[in-house]
Amino acid sequence: MRKYYSVIFIITVVSTLITSGVLTYINSNHSTFDSPFLKWMIMLFILLVLQVILLIYIYFKYIKNEVD
Repeated sequence: MRKYYSVIFIITVVSTLITSGVLTYINSNHSTFDSPFLKWMIMLFILLVLQVILLIYIYFKYIKNEVD
């Protein structure tokens, strides 16, 4: 069961690093965006959706392997 937690932890850390990188990029180039806040929300939403999809995929993958 510990491998599930490690996988979830790694995905969370990676998504957090990507999110912080995106936020830093938007903050440093906010003059090129019409509305930085809207872009920030869209990027964050996309990253959260991707993270949830990855977690569900890995969860079912491991559960399926364990059942088989």
